[in-house]
Amino acid sequence: QTRPRLLWLLVGIIFIFYEAFAIPLTMCFEVTPTGIFFVVSSIINCFFLADIVSNFFTGYMNKDGNAVLDPPLVAKKYMQTWFVLDVVASTPLDWFNLDSGVPNQLRMIRFLRLLRIARLIRIMKV
Repeated sequence: QTRPRLLWLLVGIIFIFYEAFAIPLTMCFEVTPTGIFFVVSSIINCFFLADIVSNFFTGYMNKDGNAVLDPPLVAKKYMQTWFVLDVVASTPLDWFNLDSGVPNQLRMIRFLRLLRIARLIRIMKV
């Protein structure tokens, strides 16, 4: 399972770098992704939502250096560490119409997706 996991992480890194450029650009120019950009954004959103689910089943190394693969322990550890950040960062805001009649301050919520960059820290630990 190492190869599929590494591929999954690589795709995640590519998506994070894409979003690191796309989110500030869409915010600066106050545009909403449409057409192919909406499709790409939706694919990325689906990936990160699926990543949340997969993290409940991805083991971790404990303090002793042993792999922990017990599902309840893995889920508990994930809930105590990255879960909230992942949910906030993975909320598919493009799927909600935030641009119609919503004050500019609320549009800043899109910047929460930049929290996905924090996932690079977690990936670097792997």
